[in-house]
Amino acid sequence: MTCRPAHNARLRPTTLATALLATLLLIGCGAEDQLVVGTGQADGTASNDAQTGISDGTAADAAPGADADAAPDADAAPGADADAEADADADATTSGDTILPECTAADGCPAATNPCQIAACVQGSCTFVDASAGTVCEDGDACTEGDICDGGSCTAGSATACDDGDACTVDGCDPAKGCTHVPLSTPCDDGKLCTTDSCDPKLGCVFAPNALSCDDGEVCTTGDACKDGACAPGAAVACNDGNPCTDDSCAPGTGCVSLPNTASCTDNNACTAGDLCSAGNCTPGAAVVCADENACTADSCDPELGCVHTPLGGPGAPAAPCDDGDACTTADACVAGACVGGGAPNCDDGNPCTTDGCDGATGCGHAKLTDSVATPSPCDDGSACTEGDACDNGVCLPGALTDCDDANPCTTDACKPASGCVHTANQLPCGDNDLCTGGDACKDGACVAGATISCDDGNPCTTDACDAAKGCTHAANTAPCDDGNACSEGDACAGGSCKPGKAKSCDDGNACTSDACDASLGCKSSDNALPCSDGDACTSGDACKGGACAAGSAVACDDGNPCTTDACDAGKGCVATASTASCDDGNVCTAGDACKDAACLPGAATDCDDGNACTTDSCDAKAGCQHKANALPCDDGDVCTVGDTCTGGGCSSGKAQACDDGNPCTDDSCDPKLGCQATPNTAPCDDGSACTTGDACSGGSCKGGASKDCADANACTVDSCDAAKGCLHVAPPGFDDCGGACTALASDAKNCGACGKACAAGSLCISSQCVAIVCVPGSKGSCYGGPSGTEGVGMCKAGERTCNGSGTAWLDGCVGEVKPAAEENCDTPGDDDCDGVANQASLCGPAESRFNIAPNCGSYCYYDEPHNVTLSGSPSNNSKVGTYAVGQLVDGKKGGDNWSSNLGSGAAYEWVGWSSGTPEITFRFPKQRAFAAVIVGLNNYISGGVHQPSAIEVESSVDGVTFSKAQTFSLVAKTLPKIPDGKRGDVKLQLSLPEGRFLRLRFTRVSWTFVDEVVFE
Repeated sequence: MTCRPAHNARLRPTTLATALLATLLLIGCGAEDQLVVGTGQADGTASNDAQTGISDGTAADAAPGADADAAPDADAAPGADADAEADADADATTSGDTILPECTAADGCPAATNPCQIAACVQGSCTFVDASAGTVCEDGDACTEGDICDGGSCTAGSATACDDGDACTVDGCDPAKGCTHVPLSTPCDDGKLCTTDSCDPKLGCVFAPNALSCDDGEVCTTGDACKDGACAPGAAVACNDGNPCTDDSCAPGTGCVSLPNTASCTDNNACTAGDLCSAGNCTPGAAVVCADENACTADSCDPELGCVHTPLGGPGAPAAPCDDGDACTTADACVAGACVGGGAPNCDDGNPCTTDGCDGATGCGHAKLTDSVATPSPCDDGSACTEGDACDNGVCLPGALTDCDDANPCTTDACKPASGCVHTANQLPCGDNDLCTGGDACKDGACVAGATISCDDGNPCTTDACDAAKGCTHAANTAPCDDGNACSEGDACAGGSCKPGKAKSCDDGNACTSDACDASLGCKSSDNALPCSDGDACTSGDACKGGACAAGSAVACDDGNPCTTDACDAGKGCVATASTASCDDGNVCTAGDACKDAACLPGAATDCDDGNACTTDSCDAKAGCQHKANALPCDDGDVCTVGDTCTGGGCSSGKAQACDDGNPCTDDSCDPKLGCQATPNTAPCDDGSACTTGDACSGGSCKGGASKDCADANACTVDSCDAAKGCLHVAPPGFDDCGGACTALASDAKNCGACGKACAAGSLCISSQCVAIVCVPGSKGSCYGGPSGTEGVGMCKAGERTCNGSGTAWLDGCVGEVKPAAEENCDTPGDDDCDGVANQASLCGPAESRFNIAPNCGSYCYYDEPHNVTLSGSPSNNSKVGTYAVGQLVDGKKGGDNWSSNLGSGAAYEWVGWSSGTPEITFRFPKQRAFAAVIVGLNNYISGGVHQPSAIEVESSVDGVTFSKAQTFSLVAKTLPKIPDGKRGDVKLQLSLPEGRFLRLRFTRVSWTFVDEVVFE
């Protein structure tokens, strides 16, 4: 479309549709989108016309202040129509009027002096229209920000935030200069001696507690000092008068007071006890008893020293026997006042199935060992003919018999308890693996072949041979043979046996002899008395006699058929000739029956029709005609009934004929002779069009009434009517009639999304939604999403975010923000979890020992023994067994085969050992991790005995308190590798445990078990 300026054109006061169309054309040609579409009715004022820039048909079409025309308007364009009416007012020249220039486009108009108005070119004349609601402007007040246009005026936005974050200033705002920050005029002073007063820019007045000397006003305290901002009492005044028989105290306002008591005291005589105070003096108690119940001392009392216990058995003194109370010592004696036990008793009972030991209370003990899957106790019963011997209730029971079978049938296998298996050569029958020999026998421990065997099976139907691997073979043949039966001929071999040929024929052609075949003698015949035929068809019952056929009795030829003539022919037998005589077929429903072709044929059928449509007529062969009532459709002769039906042998009328033709403009009825009739009426009706009213019937059809009035008096809609939908009121997309003005709902802050829905101050209308202005467009701001109290602590710091272009939201993303780590990273020097402490000892251990790194572990495997390794089960710690150095269990160094290998430093050995119990080793890692495998170095140091655990259980935990279900590796189940006696070796345990920070190893059935290295994968 090509747009041409309508120079000096005016809109005539025509229809709303015409006005709206003109407005839309103007918008499409560059006019401002805020033009208001008029109703086409005069409003009688000049101001409205000047505001909208659109003529409404009155004379006041000029800019505000222009003179009215005195004569009828003259259209500028050639050929334009003259106005229908003369202008109402005469022109009146008024000085001072501003005449806006003519234009062809908005850029040819002068700029508006009001920031909330914009220049527009309407109908060839410059004018000013309000800027879009929500347009950013400046109201000249430095104390507001986010000012926006509303109704052509600049509306103040939100108050400028003048808080400088300094609590030591009074913040304000000057409309001309902006924010002001005046220091506090009154210093911070709370008037308290025990606080040091100051002002902190972030906190304001701060009254920090001090520790100055002060006086709490109480005579019973001394050295009072400030604490927590108040004067705290010092130490209590010492009121001790040195007399234990007085109670010393301090009375407030008075001072020290001493009162006699009855407390325990001492009279300075060590040989009295229970001394008591009386009247301020100490009174002696009862004499002290000095018996110490030690048989190795002589007891007495000295007033100064108290009880004296002189040792017996000293140098030069005779030895005094005693009992040290320990059943595991012998020949006890007093030595320097103490009972010293003698040598240990010999508790070895020589039984490998008992654990020998000594109990101080009961003496020697021998615990019986019992074999079980959980705690196997192997032993040796002294016989080389048993394996897997095991202890049972203290006795070594033999295990399974040793298998001495050498798989040689020519040796006799046996076992001698002293030496084990023996294999003696025999002469037993055997097999040389050649099936064509027989009688094979053992000789000198080997099998010797016998004589060749015969394979003849005496069967002429097999071909006999011998195969060394298969033995005798008998292949079937097809040779002629004799099955021994005289009644068969042409016998032949098949499938390894003689099969009979075809049967021999013994028939002699005489029916009066019985022919047969005897398997031994062959064919034979004998006379019989069987029925036979003498060749005469007129006799019956012929029979064999003396080897010939004899005639029987004459044949009776009456066939019982009244329609045949009967006779007998010697060659043919009985002969029946058809007749044409009258007959009776036995059916009363036929008449005139007659013979034909030897059969009685029925005559004509009896007529049983009674002429009644409501009976069903039939004929019974015995009873004759039958007339049974039916329920068939019928016709009662009345055309106004339908569905007539037979009842009781007569026709009953059906329901009345439905004569509704579906036409509301006819009255329907039925005539008994003519049938349905439709008479036109004049009833109200509906012609199917939603655009007519008062429809009525005429001539048998519905005629439309008056047209429906669809005018809705809405200046922002084009009204029309659709026959199917009715009245339509279409407004331009995004516009609505709000208070008589067509308003853009997507951007009008007073009608945002709906008429009357006004946005609050400091909000913009964007896409029909009120959106609060939260920041200055494009400005930067601080952001931090970590827990409260962590910002600025350790590694944690705030980031920066950016305001969007409309100032309604902060854009996503906090650039440069650092939040607390889930837990402290002991590998870095900083405070990763932002709790104020970097690499705290409770998580990471002392720095100087934290980096003992096990091999093949990666960045997770830092150990800090003993901080990160917990041992339980009382590890032995004498000079040779069980002491260990820091970090040795995970230092990557393995011990040797000898239990006394020293790979540590000083007196510390590489391994940890346990003599009994169910010990544990728990490792803690600085971070949660997965465990693929753990390698445990075991030292089975004593040859001839099992000195490794029967099972190792492995568990993981996140918190060190709740552990996962144990994964068990057992010697019995063969999931725990065996370490040879006297050797040191690694056992690798493949793990399938949950992730954790703790890993615990538990050892079961421990009897001197030693661990010297643990490595994780």
